[in-house]
Amino acid sequence: MSSSRYCYQLAFILQYTERCCLRACLAELSE
Repeated sequence: MSSSRYCYQLAFILQYTERCCLRACLAELSE
């Protein structure tokens, strides 16, 4: 089934965006 693949892809995207947000937060704090 492709649903499990979609779930894995979604989890990867969420993890990536979360990392981006965290990076932005750290950049703001270090300024």
